[in-house]
Amino acid sequence: MHCSRSTSRIIAPVVLLSAAVLFGSGGVGAGPVSDLYEAEVVVADKTEASREAGLGDALARVITRVTGRRNPRSNAVIADALASPGRFVQQFRYRQEDAAADGAQAPRWFLWASFDAGVVDSLIEDAGWRIWGRLRPEVMLWVVVEQSGERRILGGEELPELAAVLRDAARTRGLPVVLPLLDLEDQSRLQASDVWGEFDSRIRAASDRYQANVILAARVYRLLPSLWEGRFTLMVGDDVSQWTGQGDILELLLSDAVDEVADKLARRFAGPGTLVDADGFDVVVSGVRNVSDYARTLEYLAALEQITDVGVTRVAADEVRLQIQVRGGKESLLNVIRVGGILAPENLPDDPGLRFRLLR
Repeated sequence: MHCSRSTSRIIAPVVLLSAAVLFGSGGVGAGPVSDLYEAEVVVADKTEASREAGLGDALARVITRVTGRRNPRSNAVIADALASPGRFVQQFRYRQEDAAADGAQAPRWFLWASFDAGVVDSLIEDAGWRIWGRLRPEVMLWVVVEQSGERRILGGEELPELAAVLRDAARTRGLPVVLPLLDLEDQSRLQASDVWGEFDSRIRAASDRYQANVILAARVYRLLPSLWEGRFTLMVGDDVSQWTGQGDILELLLSDAVDEVADKLARRFAGPGTLVDADGFDVVVSGVRNVSDYARTLEYLAALEQITDVGVTRVAADEVRLQIQVRGGKESLLNVIRVGGILAPENLPDDPGLRFRLLR
C-alpha cells in the first residue's frame, strides 16, 4: 500500500480512504488552515491597472502564507509571476468600505481573490522554495499588556481591539492561534502576574485545557512616552526561545511579534528554505489496534508536507511498519510530529530505528 504527493496525498486503496472518512482523525494541538490561497488587499479603484496590481499584491500575500517567507519579491522567479498574476487567479471580487461618518476617511475599495493551489505550488517549487503545508501547529497566546498601571491578559472580553490585531496578523501569515477565554477556570489557573513573571510551568498548565503544544507568552509595556517594548517567550514542546521587540505603535509591535512567531515556526516545520531531496526512513508505529487506528495513522502522515511518500511494508499485532520519504531529514520529521498530537516518539534501547506510538 502506498501514498505519495503525486497522487494528491490521497491514501490508497479506496477501502482505506473510506475508513479514514468514516472514523476521522481529530488532531490535537494542530489545525488545518483552509484559506491559505485567499487574500484581500486595498486597491485605489476598480480599473484594470489597479486590479492587476492588487492581484499581484494578493498573490504575494498568499505565497508568504504558503511558504512562511516574508519577502516573495526577493525571488526572481516569483517576482516575474507577481507582475502577471492573472493565470494564478480562480476568482476575485470587490467590496467597498463606507467613508467615516465624520468625513475623515474616504471610501476604500478592497479586492479579494482566491488562487489555484496547484499552480501556486508549482510556481513555488519552480522558484526553489519549500511549501509549508495546511496542517500547522496552533499557537496559544498569553499576552499581558500594561496600560495606565494596570496589567490585563488579552482574550475573552479584555482589550478586544488588541486581540483583533493579533488575530488579523495571524490570519495574514496563515497561523492558527487561540486566545484564552478568561473564564473562571482560566482565572483560577493563571493570573496576569504569572505571565508577567514568566512562570513557564503555570503558563503550560493553564494551556493544557486548550491542548496547545506551541505557546507564546508576552509582556508588553510602555517604556517611554513614545516607545512600547515587549518581551516574548515562545515554547515549542520543550524548546524555549525569547526575544525583545520595540516600537512606537502598540498594534505594530504585536503584529511584528506574530510575524516573528510565524517565521520561527516556518523555519522549524517547513524545513530548509529551498527544496531538498527526500531521505528514506523505516518507521514503526505501535498502538494501531484496528482499521480506524490504521486509517488515522496513514491519513495523518500523508497530510504532512515534509513527507513526500508513505509505503506500508508490514502490519502485525498492534503495530504497522512503514517506509517513508522525508524532506529535511529525521529532525524535520521529529519536529512536526512532536506538535501534531497524533504520534509520540517512542525510544526503545534495543531498537535504534524511528518508532512512534499512536496517541488515543
